[in-house]
Amino acid sequence: MARIFPWIGCFLCMTTGLARAKQPAGSGGANRPGQPVTFTFTNIDPPGSLATEAWAINNEGVVVGSYVDSSKTVLGYKRLSNGSFNAPITVAGENVYLDGLNDHGVMTGYSSVGVGQDYPPPNPITTFTLSHGVYTDFTIGPDTQINAINNNGDFTGVFEEDSSEYPGFLHLASTNSTEVFSVAGAGFTFAYGLNRKDVVVGLYKATATSAAFRAFIRNEAGTIRTFGFPGASSSGASSINDCDTIVGAFTDTAGSYHGFYGKVGNFTQMDYPGAIWTILTGMNDHGEIVGQYVDTSDVLHGFIATPPVPSCSP
Repeated sequence: MARIFPWIGCFLCMTTGLARAKQPAGSGGANRPGQPVTFTFTNIDPPGSLATEAWAINNEGVVVGSYVDSSKTVLGYKRLSNGSFNAPITVAGENVYLDGLNDHGVMTGYSSVGVGQDYPPPNPITTFTLSHGVYTDFTIGPDTQINAINNNGDFTGVFEEDSSEYPGFLHLASTNSTEVFSVAGAGFTFAYGLNRKDVVVGLYKATATSAAFRAFIRNEAGTIRTFGFPGASSSGASSINDCDTIVGAFTDTAGSYHGFYGKVGNFTQMDYPGAIWTILTGMNDHGEIVGQYVDTSDVLHGFIATPPVPSCSP
């Protein structure tokens, strides 16, 4: 499913142990190469969840994501800062995947009849913003998918330009205009996150089906820089906060998945304690990080990692 980074694959398959072979358990906490910070980890699992993804956290500590219920339907959720959950977010007859949230409570996501979406999706998707119960659809082409929204109402994502080109886009609310961009030479530019300055991060690959991937950052002037976690086989960035602190995930030479956070040139690895794999998906301006991990029973969970002292750049 595209909510989890494209290299991880089928979300619902995670609940049956069919998605991948188990990897060695992570070491927990944060380690090389940046200076470690001791985070407090809190699980996120809505009531009745078989598998949970956490995708975004705003500055109020509210988290959004998606989960699979007992009927194998994917539902959206909103978790408040006190740990309680609002009613599930649904679209009749479809599965709902939430991935973005700003401080005004506006969410982004998409719905589809398909479960376990990869990208490009095997089934049609409808992407939307959701504000106070009102869905607003958006498209700039086939398979348009919004992945993040900032406090200006600007949002970023990916779409199919043709059968071999999948560029990223940045939609500017103030001018109701959309900028389309790609990493040079890449057929697949997946824009995952943005901050209030419209700095965008994500991952890119030679083609949509390529195995190898790297991370990119696009500044407010439109200049794109590529990067990776030191020593990683592949790296992708999923979110950037207003201090330009990035979170994402990488694969090591053994094929294990790990999260990372920091700024370009100074990243720190993070693994949920005892997890088989970990990815980081969102970060707010207080240094609170959300992500997801698979436990030793092969179950997918969301989590929040809280630093000991609030900091935009832990």
